[in-house]
Order: sequence, then structure tokens, then C-alpha cells
Amino acid sequence: MPLLPPDRPFGDSIGLGVKFYQGEPVQGLFALRELGVRWVREEHHWASFEPAAGQYRGFTGAFINRLKFYRQHDIGVVFILAYGNGVAYPDTAERPLNSIDPDAFGRYAAEVARRLQAAGVRFALEVWNEPHNGEIQKKVGGSWQGAGPAPWVHHYVKLVKAVRDVARALDPAIPVFSQDDMWICHYWFLEAGLPADLDGFSIHPYQPSPERAAVAHDTDWCRPFQVVDRDGSFRSGVRRLKEQGLEKLGREPRIWITEMGYQAANQGREGGIPAERIAAYVPRSYISAFAAGVEVSCWFSSFDGPDGPMGLRDNRGDKRPAYHAFRTMSEQLKHARLIDQPLGAGGLTAGPQAFRFQQGSEQVMVMWAADDRQHQVMSPGATRVIDLLGGDRPVANGDLVVEEAPIYVHGRWTDEQIASWRLGVRT
Repeated sequence: MPLLPPDRPFGDSIGLGVKFYQGEPVQGLFALRELGVRWVREEHHWASFEPAAGQYRGFTGAFINRLKFYRQHDIGVVFILAYGNGVAYPDTAERPLNSIDPDAFGRYAAEVARRLQAAGVRFALEVWNEPHNGEIQKKVGGSWQGAGPAPWVHHYVKLVKAVRDVARALDPAIPVFSQDDMWICHYWFLEAGLPADLDGFSIHPYQPSPERAAVAHDTDWCRPFQVVDRDGSFRSGVRRLKEQGLEKLGREPRIWITEMGYQAANQGREGGIPAERIAAYVPRSYISAFAAGVEVSCWFSSFDGPDGPMGLRDNRGDKRPAYHAFRTMSEQLKHARLIDQPLGAGGLTAGPQAFRFQQGSEQVMVMWAADDRQHQVMSPGATRVIDLLGGDRPVANGDLVVEEAPIYVHGRWTDEQIASWRLGVRT
């Protein structure tokens, strides 16, 4: 059965990873309004923030100006607390982990939180970025996926506890999230004793398609845990992680996605997928996450920067199809509330998918195919159809062609009408 989120507007879940600290032109701020973004993911590295022990240089002028913009436009900030600070706290033979000392890291987190509070922005604290894939795992040691013995997992949990303690002291309402892109790591963080009052986990579900997770139900390096159902669905991964958190913490954790996205093909790099397919994956990713109960999702990213062709805009500032798909999604669903999933709830990784939203006095049915086939859906009641990039499609007796690119079908349907829909496959 689908995991439907609380009754809240879809637009509240729309986040975006920005790259102003990596060369994105400041004009990109104004795109955030056009795209309907409610959360941005930002960072300000510990070593530049605290160049000497206890001496905080603080935020740059450019970052302070961005915070003013975010406050003025009610955009929240997911702040990445990272990375090690070998400048103020160099490693020594006696203290080989000095640069990632939990107490010093907690003091840094407290100072960051105080300055974000003073800036008047909504914010959440994310403890590190992909800790299995960097200096914590390398310095402390242990298996990358967190299976024992993995002392790096226990050290990371100490960092999380330090941040949670200072955040609680400042304001219990400040959200704090543990982080890793590999879902299995969160299971081992829980085993190592994440604090019970932790708000939740942030994840990076880079996966073959928005509906299918990157791991299988029997992936060997996930054992002894099963992190997805036998269908390999993304939604089952979210559900299972929530269930594990509930069992270990005594409360259901909040799940945020702070990176999701795809590399575009034909950009001088190996791999990647066509830009048109990535555009189709934008609304599919956000809607799939929202239906699974993910609170906030951030696309990676607004701008290519140094990370290759993954941005909504390239390094010249040119907009990829994904940009226009993002804008259309926001325009169509910003104030909408999800009602149900009339198609696809019994087969989450293939076939036609349909999600019914209520927006004002009308309904919006977002439909796509989670496979490479064209499907025909007879859906009387449609009054208007908007395509992936915002164009109008003709409406003909409710005969809809559903394929990988979502369409936004406006109308009103009773449950009885939906039950009478006829499905077929076009060859």
C-alpha cells in the first residue's frame, strides 16, 4: 500500500542543492523563485569558519547576503556541517583524530546555529556529507557500508550526538539529521546508538530510476538487513528505513533527501542518460518521494559547477530540459495536496503510475509510465492536459497516452469513475 504523506502542500517538499559556494553566479538566486524552491542546501566548511581554535571568522559576506534573500522569500536552508578541520585542530600522534573531534565539532555546530538563528532563516542541520565516502571512514577505519567491525560508524555517531546536544540546548525545534547516501549506513548508525531525540535521516537515493532503488532485496553487503522489498522499490526502502528507526529510536524518523539526480549523457564523460529522460525523472522523483512520506527533497543540483553535467543549468548558464520540467512541476502542484494513487500502487516499479492531487476546486492527476512502454488510459473527466515542459495537449474523450514523461491532467474524478478506467498497451 502507498505511504501517503500528511496533509500538506506538495510545494513544501521542493528543495534544491545550490552551488553558489562553487562558482554559481549570484543571478541563480532569482531562479529559485521561478522554480518555487522552499529549501536550499548550502555549506560553509568548518576550516574556513574556524581558522584557529575558538576563533570564528564566521560567514562570508556573500553567504550573509544569500541568507537575507532566503529570509525575504521564506526559503529554508539545509546546512551541511562539514568537513574535518585540520587547520584549527591538526592531527598529532597523540590525537590522530583531532581534526574530527566530536567536542570541537559540536562547538562549531553551535556557532553555526547561533548565526543562522540571528539571520532569521528557517534551517536544518545536516551532520556531514556522505561520511562513509570521506575522511571519517578513511581515518577511523572499518568497512565502508558500516558492518562490524566499523569504528568509523561509532565515531560518526559521536559527531551526531554532539550536534544534537548543542542544538537541543539552543532550541529544541532545530532539526538535526544524520546523513549518508548509502541507506544501509543508517541501519548501522542506529545499531551504534543514534540519539533517540534525533529528528531523522537524510539520504541520497542515486538510483537507476525514480521508482527503483539502487539495491536489491538480497544485496549481499546490506546483510543482515533487508533494506527494500523484493520489488526493489524506492518506496519500500523509505518505509523500511522508517520502520527500523521507529524500532530503535522509539519514534518514526523524518526522512529528507538532500541529493538526488542524474548525470546527462554526451557531455564528454562516460555514462549518463539523455537530457530529455532526466527532465522526465525530475517530477517522477519528487512525486515518488512525496508519496513515500519524504518530507523534503533536494535535486542535485541547480548548476553544474565542478561536479559534471548534473545541473538544471550548465556552466554557461544555459537551461537544460530538466529546468523547465522542474518549473512546470512547481507551477502545477505548488499548492496541491496528494489524495491517493489510483494507478501503480500494486506495481511500484513498472507500468502506468497516477497520483491524484487536490488543488483548489479541481484535481490534478499526474501520470507516467515507469517502464519503456506506452500505455493507453481511458480517463473520462479530463478538461486540460499539460505536458512535461508546460505545453498544452489536446484532450480527446479522455483517451490519454502515458509514457515516461509525466503529464498533468486536470479535471474532477469520483472514485467510481476511476474504478471504470480502462488500460491498454500501445505497440
